[in-house]
Order: sequence, then C-alpha cells, then structure tokens
Amino acid sequence: MDNSFSTRSLPERDIRTPRLLLRHWRDDDLEPFAALNADVEVMRFFPSVLTRDESDAFVGRMRARSLRGNSTSGGRNAPMAGVVSPAA
Repeated sequence: MDNSFSTRSLPERDIRTPRLLLRHWRDDDLEPFAALNADVEVMRFFPSVLTRDESDAFVGRMRARSLRGNSTSGGRNAPMAGVVSPAA
C-alpha cells in the first residue's frame, strides 16, 4: 500500500472552525514563524533553533511541495501561531 501524501486530497480553500483557521502561507507569516523557530523554549524538543534563513527555507520547501503546510491562527485576526503539516 502506498502511504505517500497526495496534495490532491487537500482543499483549495481555507478551513475554518470557530476557534481555528488553516490557510495557505502568506509572506507576512515568515517573520512570526521565524520568531517561533528561534525561541529556545518553543524548540526545546527539536534538534536546534532555526535561523531566519533556515526558517524561511523551511517555508519555501513547504510551498514548493504544495503541502499547503497550513499556517494556523487562532481566528479571524489572530496572528500566525504555527504550522500543521502532514506526516512524511
């Protein structure tokens, strides 16, 4: 059985619930996402923190793979809160 991820299963529109928004990456997500990746406490279970360039490259790979690698936010005007991506 092929367990590879298919982007065909991803919706083209945003996914909204009363408390969460999953959407495509926007350029204005790069700075807050880099701040999360540079925070020692946030990244304590990861091998290391990421530089701004490394964080931007990660988003670039997500965009290139068309993973929708959803940026998450707490709602309509809430800031970007992280990333949700399918297991590889």
